[in-house]
Amino acid sequence: MDENITVRDIQLVELGILEELIPIFEKYDIDYALYYGSLIGAVRHKGFIPWDDDLDIVMTREDYNKLMSVAQKELPEYLFLQDYTTDPEYPSYTAKIRDSRTTMIENGYRRLKNMNHGMWIDIFILDYCDESVISRLKCLCIRALQRIVLDKVCAEKEWKRKILSLFVNQKRFLSCINKLATELDKKNKHKYYIL
Repeated sequence: MDENITVRDIQLVELGILEELIPIFEKYDIDYALYYGSLIGAVRHKGFIPWDDDLDIVMTREDYNKLMSVAQKELPEYLFLQDYTTDPEYPSYTAKIRDSRTTMIENGYRRLKNMNHGMWIDIFILDYCDESVISRLKCLCIRALQRIVLDKVCAEKEWKRKILSLFVNQKRFLSCINKLATELDKKNKHKYYIL
C-alpha cells in the first residue's frame, strides 16, 4: 500500500461506494444490513472500526438477485459489479462493488493480473436453510467447492495451485455453488440462514 494512503482514506472510498448504492437499494426496495466488522464499527464506534479497511453488507438471496439485475444499469460508470459472471478471474460466488478508479490488491488475489482490483465493498448472501441432513450436506458441498476454487487461486504452494488448475473449471464450480445455494433458498423458508 502506498505510504500516503491511510486506512481512513480506504474507508472513505468504501463509504462513497455505499453512498452510491443506498439510492439503488431504496429505489428497488432492496433490504440490506451491515455485517461483520462493519456492523461492530457502526454500533461500537459510530462508524468504522478505526483499523478496519473493509465494508461488508449482507442481504437475502431475493434482494441479492434484485441488485444483480439492476446494478449494471444503475451504478455510475466507475463502479464495477464484480462476480464470477462479470469478471472471469474473480474466485467467489458472492459479489463486490469495486471503484475502478482505485487499486487495492488483496493478498490472495495478487496472482490475478486481469481481475479488477479496485477498492471494494463486499456483498454477502444470506440463503435460507433448514436443519435437514440434505441441507447440511449441500452447505458442506458449498463450503468445499468454494475452498477448492480459492485454493486454485490463493494457495501458497505453487504445486497445489497447478494441480487444482488441471481439474478445476472455476466458472463451472462457482456456478454449481450458486445453484446449490439457490436451491437451498427456494426450498427452505425457515428461520435459519447460511452465509
